[in-house]
Amino acid sequence: IHESVVESLQALKVPIVDYDLRILHRGYSRKEEMERKGRRNLKMLLTALAEDPTDSAVLWHLSMTYNLLGDKERSVHYAELLLKDPTWQRERVWRTAVVCHLGSLYRDLGRREEAERLLQEAIENDPSSPLPLFFLAHLYLKEGDHMRAFKVLKGLREKEIEVSPVPLPPRAIRFYTHLWLGSCYEAMGDRERAAEEYSLASEINPRWEDKGAEIGEFYLRRGDWERALPYLEKAARAGSTDPSLWSNLGVAYRRKGEAEKAEEAYRHALALDPSHFNAISNLAHLLLEEGRVEEAEPFFEEALKREEALDLRLALGYISSLKGEIMGSVEACDRALKALGMTPEGVLDGIEDLARLYLRIALSLQQRKRHREAQLATRTAQTLLQYLSPQPQG
Repeated sequence: IHESVVESLQALKVPIVDYDLRILHRGYSRKEEMERKGRRNLKMLLTALAEDPTDSAVLWHLSMTYNLLGDKERSVHYAELLLKDPTWQRERVWRTAVVCHLGSLYRDLGRREEAERLLQEAIENDPSSPLPLFFLAHLYLKEGDHMRAFKVLKGLREKEIEVSPVPLPPRAIRFYTHLWLGSCYEAMGDRERAAEEYSLASEINPRWEDKGAEIGEFYLRRGDWERALPYLEKAARAGSTDPSLWSNLGVAYRRKGEAEKAEEAYRHALALDPSHFNAISNLAHLLLEEGRVEEAEPFFEEALKREEALDLRLALGYISSLKGEIMGSVEACDRALKALGMTPEGVLDGIEDLARLYLRIALSLQQRKRHREAQLATRTAQTLLQYLSPQPQG
């Protein structure tokens, strides 16, 4: 089983020599590439099925392939056939595996109660297997039920996980156990325990780029960019093709004060996904902070096409004030008032009134601890008030 080859060799006590050479396998990193392989495999599997409709290995791989291609109903059909197969009923390891696979499919198809019942029965029928606990925890997490997931994961964390013919490596199970426990602790407000679990996850497989990205993002959300940065940089060096990773890396560099590196990271994210909202928005704010107003404006406009956000509106209002386009500032002010549930006092009768409204907006935002937006509103007010100052005579 190629997913567990190293662990299998270790279990067999086969000597292993490490070389300073790393192969980065990207075969499953892009959806379109996975689908291409899936369609190729499907042709071969259907040919094999025609030759022997009872071949359990073919049925297993057909179910997996249809799931990969998004045809959940057909995937269920072949998985249910496997459950009736006498060979698979005798092979407890594989029966448990197909039950877990079927539970995931039922969940995806909205058959939630059937999925839970199937997985709970698997726990009773195969108490030594970690798989039913793993998939049941995932079911609860997908529903946002962190408390029930937590109870299952605590049991899974203490379980001895050994190499199995089923292509789900023990390292992966242990990693996700720590990762998911971390998310449960985070949901319960215990950030220290969450960080501990995330760190344990990172120790298990520090080279798996997604994990570095998630751990880095966790620390970034805590405002701890110094702890986030090494994880994010490591994932980036590993050749991550995840635009969110690069956008988060840009945020960390920006908080460190390295604007040039931040811009490079944001632009890298957009090269991977030109529609990535956070990267567009973050780059827009960075350019504005750098005083590159003309460059920033189209990025704010593009971000607003994708998501209505007050910080974007206020930024465009500020840019309008810098350019002397007062109606743009009026529009942004109106949107901000509505978003904050505020009403203007009296009639807007000139630039001074507009500046006062922006100061009211800034105060309201400060009270809500939305400091970046408050700063934008304050700067807009200050810029507007400059138009009222006497101009020097030439």
